Amino acid sequence: MRSKHLKWGLLAVIAVTVGAMVWAFVNHRQSMKRRPVVIDQIDQDADMKLGKVRQTATRDGVKEWDLVAGSAKYHDDRKQVVFEDMAVTFFLKDQQEVTMTADTGTLETDSKNMEAIGNVVIKNQGYRLETEALSYRHDNQVVCSDAPVVISGDTFRMTADSLFIDLNTQEAELDGRVNGSFYGNIAL
Repeated sequence: MRSKHLKWGLLAVIAVTVGAMVWAFVNHRQSMKRRPVVIDQIDQDADMKLGKVRQTATRDGVKEWDLVAGSAKYHDDRKQVVFEDMAVTFFLKDQQEVTMTADTGTLETDSKNMEAIGNVVIKNQGYRLETEALSYRHDNQVVCSDAPVVISGDTFRMTADSLFIDLNTQEAELDGRVNGSFYGNIAL
């Protein structure tokens, strides 16, 4: 009698287990039908999309800049990468570093030229530049903006309609409505 109860008990456990497995399988298939396909979420005009990326540019074995971004979309037909949430560190000849952050940016893969758009901030030792759009030309290491800019430091604040910076000579040209304020002790 005990053997018969054990046999029915084991059959009941097996039946419940098989039933649970069938229920899980059917439920999983139904939930897969409701989920959006990941490939549909990828930008259709991009040839490749990557999360968290890093790109380094060198010339004659010397590192010129290093880029980190939250995501990147590569467009082969345009030879262009579009970055979201990017930060670029430029390595200057005098061993100084300049950091640029922006909401979005583009890198032309053949020329290594860049453009930053949205909340663009450039910082180096003691200075800060803010604008909405900025371009970097790799061949001559020039940064320029046709959008209004704000440049500030510990003792000054300047605004202008446009900007041109030579990263090699560290010379800047401000054009348009240029205004400046200086703070603290200034020797003339």
